[in-house]
Amino acid sequence: MSKASRRLRREAVSAIKSRVTELSIFAVGATLLAPFAYSQEQEATNTAEKTAAATNPDEKLTEVVVTGIRKALQTSQELKKDADTVIDSITATDIGAFPDKSVAEALQRMPGVAVSRFAASGDTSHFSAEPSGVVIRGLPQVRSEFNGRDSFNANSSRGLSFGDVSPELMSGVDTYKNATADMIEGGIAGTVNLRTHVPFDSEGFVGAFSAELGYGTLSGATKPAGSMLLSNRWDTGIGDRVADLPDGLVVRAIKQTWHRTQTLIASLAGVGVKASDIRYVAISHIHPDHSGNVDDFPDATLIIQKAEWEFAKTQALPFNANRKLQLLEGDKDLFGDGSVALLSTPGHTPGHQSLLVHLNKTGYVVLSGDVTHFKSNWDARRVPVFNTDKEQSAASMDKIAHIIEEKHAQFWINHDKPSSDVLRHAPDFYQ
Repeated sequence: MSKASRRLRREAVSAIKSRVTELSIFAVGATLLAPFAYSQEQEATNTAEKTAAATNPDEKLTEVVVTGIRKALQTSQELKKDADTVIDSITATDIGAFPDKSVAEALQRMPGVAVSRFAASGDTSHFSAEPSGVVIRGLPQVRSEFNGRDSFNANSSRGLSFGDVSPELMSGVDTYKNATADMIEGGIAGTVNLRTHVPFDSEGFVGAFSAELGYGTLSGATKPAGSMLLSNRWDTGIGDRVADLPDGLVVRAIKQTWHRTQTLIASLAGVGVKASDIRYVAISHIHPDHSGNVDDFPDATLIIQKAEWEFAKTQALPFNANRKLQLLEGDKDLFGDGSVALLSTPGHTPGHQSLLVHLNKTGYVVLSGDVTHFKSNWDARRVPVFNTDKEQSAASMDKIAHIIEEKHAQFWINHDKPSSDVLRHAPDFYQ
């Protein structure tokens, strides 16, 4: 190759390298400028959005808060926090609130829980559209409970076929991954407890409905399904039905059992008085153990403190409100002769009242109502924590103590059993 040819070749290679270098520099420059270009576009977009918002001052943002699922999650967390073993829970605070079509599908959302989709526990060649069982930590030996009671079926040993349980029935499902000493043995992998809706789950009226319609393209048939849940509470008072209960009425909320040996109407009949003879009925307050028989005297005038009646409007009344009323504001000498006087003693409830009776032979008697519940409370002037007003309660007890001293009256404490046991009861009476 001649010197001229070599020189031309070197010049051509040098020109190519120069163009490549220029192209690389251009590419690097474009890359460095790209963020600035994007930033300018973003700023332009933000400016346009701000301008649009400024031109539409009436446009308001709408906030949507889903409280049902949040409440269910909070309840589940409380169950786990208070449990004495490893537990996972799914709760449904309302009917149909489960996130899945069936209980088993909801269970598989728990950590360490899987579902079996075989038609039966021993048949691995046929699959089922719905989960047929639960596997905890890879083990199929799972016990199932229904509201804490042992339950099983023929297809899954000591477990339920969860496809047989409608999710609308469920209030929640608890999965125990470790057994405790008080649990029935048999669940090597764990225990699943299905909790249904039960009475007194809800504070007031609850109504829930669900419906679905399935259509089979092959069969050409439709299959409707629906569910309904209605729940409410009624304060019926402690009436004569208690006398028919040989073991009394157990009130778990306050750990008491209420007894009555005979009905009120029978007690009155024992002294020759009929319900139609009663012109006035006075109650100390609206709690059910003090107002349960009001409706037995539909023609009588109900005497109640005005403050208690206003308070009663915010509660579930244990008697019919459509009746003759006499509303008091303070003490009342009922007949004007000092024989029967109603004493305003608020504190236990806003309009609580006690009764002062003057008998010819017995003298004055104060019937406490719930101004105090037990003699020990009275002696120490203790005020229960469930009273509506502590200061009023203390003042009412001082008022009753002053009347007892002034009238030399006996003091009958309604809830104090030792005091009641030494008193006469119908058909015996005091004069």
